[in-house]
Order: sequence, then structure tokens, then C-alpha cells
Amino acid sequence: MLQTLRITVVDDSRNHQHGGDCGMGCAFPETWGFLRNRLHERFQGAVELEYVDLAQPGMESASPELVGLLSEHNTVLPVIAFDGAVRLAGVVDYRTIVEAIETEWEVRRGQRV
Repeated sequence: MLQTLRITVVDDSRNHQHGGDCGMGCAFPETWGFLRNRLHERFQGAVELEYVDLAQPGMESASPELVGLLSEHNTVLPVIAFDGAVRLAGVVDYRTIVEAIETEWEVRRGQRV
């Protein structure tokens, strides 16, 4: 079994006040709670989901590597990173995230052989 996959979602809720959307209603905290629960069930606890809202004071220091990367490349939000490596950006849905997780694990399994 592979080690737990840490998924970090970086977003800015200020963007959602003007009609911006990630495809899943990202401006709502319950969306991420729902996603966290679904991923936990589907992958039997092998994923951890962290949500970083850049609109909150001090959040830039929560994931400085990701925030620096986002600033440097002017990346579309939200950004979803697996263990600190950006994998998805922009409009996403549950199915896209699940497929990306499965692909990530396939790649990691191949590297361990």
C-alpha cells in the first residue's frame, strides 16, 4: 500500500464573490467537507484533504511553496496539489480529482517496481 496522499486545495474565496467558480461551488466550506468525506470513503482513508483559502489572514504562510509557485506562474485558481506538486488548476469536479488521484498512484507504483 502506498503512503497517504496529501491533497492541498489552494483557492481564494474573494474570487467567488464576483461569480468565479471552480465547478464545485468552492466558495462554500461544506463543499470541501463533502469532498473530504467522499475521498476518505472511496480511498479508505488513504487521502488527506487540506483547503487553503488565500483570502484568510495568514494563509500565505500555510503553504509558502505553493503560494510562491502560484504567484510566479500566475496560475488559475483553485489549484490542487498532491504532496506539494501541482496536479490540477482551474475548473475541476469530483470525477476529475478521483481520476487524478488514481493516476498519481499508478505512476508511484510504477516508480517503486
